Amino acid sequence: EVRKEIPTKEQLKLLALLPGIAKIYEASQEREERKGDPRGAFICSGAQGIPITPDQRVLALISGGIDSPVAAYRMMTRGCLVNGVHFLNSTNDTASVVEKNRRICERLSTVQGRFDMHYVDISTLQSQIVANVPNHNRTLIYKWFMLSLAASFDDSCFIVTGDSAGQVASQTVHNISTLYPTICKAVIAPLIGVTKNFIIDEARKINTFDLSIQEGADCCQYMMCKSGANLMMGRRTLEACVRRIKLTELEVMKEVYRDGKLCESSEFTYYPQSGVRASNNTPPPAGLVQDGSNEDDVHDVVYFDAAAGTKMAEQVRMAMMRAPEGNPNSMHMSGREARMAVEKVRSQLAKVMHVPANDIIFTSGGTESNNIALNGYHVVREPWSHASTSENPNVPDGATVVKVVDLVNHETGSIDRNLIRPEGGRLHIDASQALLKIDFGSLNLSEVDSITVTAHKINGPVGVGAVYLRGLTCNKLFSGGSQEKGIRPGTENVPAIVGFGAALALDRSHSVHKEIDALMTEELEKMGCEINRRGETSGYIVHATLPQGYSNTDVVSRLSTKYHVEIGTGSACKTNEVNTTVYDTLGKTPAPTRSIRISWDSFATLNDAERVLSALKNVLGEIKLVR
Repeated sequence: EVRKEIPTKEQLKLLALLPGIAKIYEASQEREERKGDPRGAFICSGAQGIPITPDQRVLALISGGIDSPVAAYRMMTRGCLVNGVHFLNSTNDTASVVEKNRRICERLSTVQGRFDMHYVDISTLQSQIVANVPNHNRTLIYKWFMLSLAASFDDSCFIVTGDSAGQVASQTVHNISTLYPTICKAVIAPLIGVTKNFIIDEARKINTFDLSIQEGADCCQYMMCKSGANLMMGRRTLEACVRRIKLTELEVMKEVYRDGKLCESSEFTYYPQSGVRASNNTPPPAGLVQDGSNEDDVHDVVYFDAAAGTKMAEQVRMAMMRAPEGNPNSMHMSGREARMAVEKVRSQLAKVMHVPANDIIFTSGGTESNNIALNGYHVVREPWSHASTSENPNVPDGATVVKVVDLVNHETGSIDRNLIRPEGGRLHIDASQALLKIDFGSLNLSEVDSITVTAHKINGPVGVGAVYLRGLTCNKLFSGGSQEKGIRPGTENVPAIVGFGAALALDRSHSVHKEIDALMTEELEKMGCEINRRGETSGYIVHATLPQGYSNTDVVSRLSTKYHVEIGTGSACKTNEVNTTVYDTLGKTPAPTRSIRISWDSFATLNDAERVLSALKNVLGEIKLVR
């Protein structure tokens, strides 16, 4: 109640913004003058909400744009004591950006009484991101670092952002779902479901709109990707990008505003601490990577058996859920939509493989593709080739000879570029482990008659692959309908094929597989393991023999159950067999009970690799003590 006199319009406007005030009434001091509503005549509504309490201190990211001041204000109305942080970039317009934010802070301090603002200079971080992160991922990496730095900046209860779902690339539901869970504090976005018009109206109400739209390259504008930002970044992509950045101390300027005026200013150095939620699948703050054997991480599985099958990417999962549901062989609209989806992926695959799209047949995977390509031919292959390339026992005498080449061997990762067709015969390439790991454009495919590829080795779904058949020539394996040129009859698995296409489109530009390969081979040899490979390798697989006295089943089991690290003992297709094919091919003494295969995908990190090696070293030590 305002007892003495009706406040001015400016006073009312300010009163209406204060948290905890629901409505403002005119009231008289004289009891006898009160008639009707005892509170007096209604003047205007207030901000409502909850009175501010110091024990609910939060930190708001203030960009200088329209949304973040409104988000800060909305949290004030919910009883929070809000402070701000702005991450300065190294543009030439820094002075005007700071000045604009100062005016915004003055306005916010009139609502809260006091508002503490921090300007953090991230120019060194910014330079590293520009140098080390692909352009389309930079926006999200900038944002991740801002969230992570804010999380460890002070003892605030949580972080507040001005995010509004779908407004820009960093605010898509998918990217928010990737970014927020990786931060050690809760990230609150009070504007997440409101429209831009609502935000603008609120900004006008608190008198920040005219300031926010002033010229000045604030951090949001600087972060914008000029060529199209990533709308669906996955957590492993995020982690791989973050690991390229090393943080040092950051300079901070703090300003204190009281009742609309700047009252204090100071400077200090901020030493970043971990603002990341503890998880092996979450990027650690750069420069603060913990030991791979950290017990806090032990319950998160590190999967290094990618040669058996990779983990399916979230983008792939989402693409499959959205795939057309019609039969691609039907003539109605649903069928045509499904057909277009299938043919789009066929063209995608043809481009990657550098072969004609019309010669590609979709299958259920690598084994079926190999059987289609090799059916009815005499097969010449190396012992370590995949079991599915073995010759069919019913091949007639005098049948054409087909030579099988493992472009990348599934056990050792060794590359074979000797793509020469035998005289009078055929040449088949098993590229199940090579797709997107070897550039097909660098190969001479002029003598190649068939190629096998599969999706589940490239973070795609299980149960879909393809075979290239030059001129669609083969001895047909199946009978049935005319689907897939009659070579692989049966209704095409549209969701899986769409997932295959999504896997082909994943961004792998950040891969550190070669660095992991170098680390793995070096450290395994230090542990007394023998590396089994020949010549050039893909950089994704290491086959090794454990020292004498160790059993691969004991080692792999203990790694999985105690350390939550998963590796293989060799080809998953020969798990229940004594497999000596690697040793036979290399001319080594067989040691199948001591063989291990460690393999990874394009999204594995050095931190993952270090944890695998640390766990393996521990297991070998533990088993040795038991013996």
